[in-house]
Amino acid sequence: MFSCSENAQKTALMFNFKGDLNGRHNFPGKPSFNPILGTFFVIGLIITTKELFKFPNNLFLFYFILGLVPTFFTLPPDNPNMLRLFTTLPSSIYFVIYGIKNILTVNHKKYLPYIFVGLIIMSSILELRTYFKYQSRVFRNSFEVKCQINEVINKIPKRCLVSKNEF
Repeated sequence: MFSCSENAQKTALMFNFKGDLNGRHNFPGKPSFNPILGTFFVIGLIITTKELFKFPNNLFLFYFILGLVPTFFTLPPDNPNMLRLFTTLPSSIYFVIYGIKNILTVNHKKYLPYIFVGLIIMSSILELRTYFKYQSRVFRNSFEVKCQINEVINKIPKRCLVSKNEF
């Protein structure tokens, strides 16, 4: 049975708090955005919702909601799944950029651009660290079932194996 409320909750948390557990697409459990980009995403989403009647905002918000539809027709144990939500990527990027744009235009302080560049560099370092230190290992281990199958096959007596049966 489908549970739209459970699916909606898991999907909402996937962007900033608890991500997809599938190690083939991302680091298991890691949210879609790191804390820095996630903050910009939330700010952009809030401002977009407040300024709903501006043309690009209503287009991207509609597109984002439309991109979320597949999760509502999925069994709750299979959610969240970022691959299923790849259609939300353009809108998500728009929200991040819109959040950044609004923060930069609200405050014309002298050091704000330097702080912004520093945050982007820190965000990039976080992503590179996740990919090269953690994600590269996860992909290798996501196929460890192959090793278990080979161990079982090796225990079968040779006389019972079909010739040229290779896995």
